[in-house]
Amino acid sequence: MDLDEPTLNELRADVRRTSLGGCPMLGTAAVAWTLCGAATYLLPAKTAALVFLFQGTVTMPVGLWLLPRWLGLPPLPRAHPLTPLLVQCAGVQALMLPAVIAVYAAKPALVPMAFAAIMGGHFLPYWWLQRTKAYLFGALACALGPWVLTLFVGAENSFHFTGFFVGACLAMLALKVRSEARRGALS
Repeated sequence: MDLDEPTLNELRADVRRTSLGGCPMLGTAAVAWTLCGAATYLLPAKTAALVFLFQGTVTMPVGLWLLPRWLGLPPLPRAHPLTPLLVQCAGVQALMLPAVIAVYAAKPALVPMAFAAIMGGHFLPYWWLQRTKAYLFGALACALGPWVLTLFVGAENSFHFTGFFVGACLAMLALKVRSEARRGALS
């Protein structure tokens, strides 16, 4: 064993330091989900559902590259050993797109709930990777909250509320992970 090699915890700390715990991406997604919620009042239902479906085409580049650079966060080196894991974690949502398209074809009003569930599941690896339980709570809130909302108010009403609910969850998660990353707190 080479004593100069970083430990797994040191590698995870690098990820957390260079991403501020994922705060830029979470904050960008919070804004996007809130705007998507507003779109449900301004656009026809099928069009608004497409806005939810493809909001990642804007949030990914802004949250992963533009905003972190603007905030002055150091980039994670391309050769970082955890880069393949990060790419796989980020790519999970893209692989679920066919399922959300099927939901769109069947009932566009359920697209926000389906996409929120996928996003919530996508957060689970970050619980370990970013070393914070906040991602576990964010995963549960984003995945289960819209489902419960749909059960109580119906698909047509939850279509309008889900974007705002998930946007609020993401904003709270962003603030929590930012605070923990700045303090260096690990849970």
